[in-house]
Amino acid sequence: MTKDSKLTTTEELIVEVFDARKSEVARNNLIQKYIPFIVKSIREITGKYVRIGDSDELSIGLMAFNEAIDRYDAERGPFLSYAKLVIASRLKRYFERNNDRDMSITIEDIDQIKSEKLVNDHHEHSNLEEEIEQWKKELIKFNITFHDLLEKKPKHKDTRYKAIEISKSVSQNQSIVNLMFEKFRLPIQMIHRNLHFSVKVLEGSRVFIISVVIIFVKELGAIRRWILRD
Repeated sequence: MTKDSKLTTTEELIVEVFDARKSEVARNNLIQKYIPFIVKSIREITGKYVRIGDSDELSIGLMAFNEAIDRYDAERGPFLSYAKLVIASRLKRYFERNNDRDMSITIEDIDQIKSEKLVNDHHEHSNLEEEIEQWKKELIKFNITFHDLLEKKPKHKDTRYKAIEISKSVSQNQSIVNLMFEKFRLPIQMIHRNLHFSVKVLEGSRVFIISVVIIFVKELGAIRRWILRD
């Protein structure tokens, strides 16, 4: 295909998917680009909001989207429709294992969704896209990738809730915030002295706390509404 060839949106996405198989950078960029789509898909499939503080569903959705990149075949139809099927399948398996009676996935309905509709829905959330890109840039300053955040988020709900509570308190203390963004690290001892949170908890949830503090301090309202839902 020549450089002058004009690709449709669907064709461009297929190229991006195949590029993502060859390059970890391209894969990460594609996943980040479609986080709004993944979040919206989870919300439509489960009927639940996605919370960064209690977000097993988001982790599953991200892994499912990553899996879809590897398994997609153009003969399966539009990539986004296929990706949503994979997300639905993985979420269904997760909720079945956890005996969640509130979860209901209708595969037949999902299979009828048109790629164009999904793309349009995705673009409606351009503010979320922009904020995710800003969030990503801020995280990089702290030497944190999105994969780091997923891997190092607190595993237990109570710990995640506590980490969000800490993040809110930190974001409201200007002295701590100033030092944090000056040194690009979490000033654990200062937080311990001033806000009296446990050093052990601060150390254990460091990456997660930094990530959530950024959301509050940088006033990333779309991410906060869509993911934190506080």
